[in-house]
Amino acid sequence: CRKYHSSRRDAFKSINQDPIAHVEFGTEGPRIVMEELDPQDARPEAISPAMFDDSVRIAQFVSDGHLHSDIVNSAIELGYDALLFHGTGLGHLPISDPQEDSPENTKLRLLLEDYCEDGGIAVVVAQTVHGPVHLDVYSKGRVQQSIGMIGNGSLCPPGSALVKLHFLLSSDRSPQSVSDGWDKDLLGENPPIVRN
Repeated sequence: CRKYHSSRRDAFKSINQDPIAHVEFGTEGPRIVMEELDPQDARPEAISPAMFDDSVRIAQFVSDGHLHSDIVNSAIELGYDALLFHGTGLGHLPISDPQEDSPENTKLRLLLEDYCEDGGIAVVVAQTVHGPVHLDVYSKGRVQQSIGMIGNGSLCPPGSALVKLHFLLSSDRSPQSVSDGWDKDLLGENPPIVRN
């Protein structure tokens, strides 16, 4: 669910799936109408609450014209446990320089290559509310995958992504464990089927 408006009553809307209920207003007052849930939507109930490690540190970055390697490198040097990038469109970062007029993009790509090669965890989510990260379409996305960035195919929206990454790092800080966990739908943040 995501809040689409700062103050409207109908500000919250489902993301990448149908709502579980809606409210009908009649002469006898409001009535909540529950939708029939598809069995594949059912998730097991947690028996005990998940504990978050409050020492986990995640640096977030927005992919735009101001995403430079020195800023990302600062987070790496400060020992952040993971880097979370809000990529443009399909999940892309400014890492290519096809006309050789953007050397800062090459610096960012090389930095991320070294970081991931050294065991760093770099995750990309889409800035958009609906739709998956799709790193197979353009060469930039394929490069991001080849250097070890996590996130291709995920439907997890940016706000949920931070919580999910924190949860995964709280239980195991290895890149493989985070990658495996990222592909799963833990609590509806990454539904297996897009319904809207």
